[in-house]
Amino acid sequence: MPLERRQAIAEIALRHKVTIIEDDPYAELLDQPLPAIAALAPGLTWHVSTLSKCAAPALRVAYVLCPSALDVLRLASSLRASNPGTSPLLAALATDWIETGTLRQITLAIRAESRARQSLASAILKNWTYAADASGHHLWLTLPVQWNASEFAAIARRSGLGIVPALAFSIGPSPGKAVRVSLGAAPDRARLEQGLVLLDRLLHEPQFTTGLIV
Repeated sequence: MPLERRQAIAEIALRHKVTIIEDDPYAELLDQPLPAIAALAPGLTWHVSTLSKCAAPALRVAYVLCPSALDVLRLASSLRASNPGTSPLLAALATDWIETGTLRQITLAIRAESRARQSLASAILKNWTYAADASGHHLWLTLPVQWNASEFAAIARRSGLGIVPALAFSIGPSPGKAVRVSLGAAPDRARLEQGLVLLDRLLHEPQFTTGLIV
């Protein structure tokens, strides 16, 4: 989300006193992250930042920046009433990684791997239109004219590819002919390359392809 749109959202929220919940899992992967909405409308924004994207999926620890000290108490009370709480071991590990700089080193390594995977995708999908951040875990792929996003995703699943149609991310009636492709799910770049080559071949197929592509 560009800075101008963040500023517009913050201005509307401030004008109408609308609470904002900002989910911000990927900012640490960016070379130059933009200001969070919480910095533009601090009195209205609950800013949530997790370590599962910038450190390790199994590190299920997130931090919430609340609009006020009173909101901190309210959130803590609600969490105690609704769940048994964060794992003390994971919380201690996360704290140690932050204080010792280990988290920063892990994040830099993940950023470098993400850049390498984006470069691989750029080479293999050079004939197709997509949007992606250079350090991002995903890319947003515009489908060729013969494909419907939901049908393409279904056929891709039968071919062994896990992609998500635009409809899953949309609240409007027409999300467009696009799918989200995850580059971080493959265990290594060799497996990712196999998947991207298969994706490229599938994009060239006519709409009513059936079965597996071999």
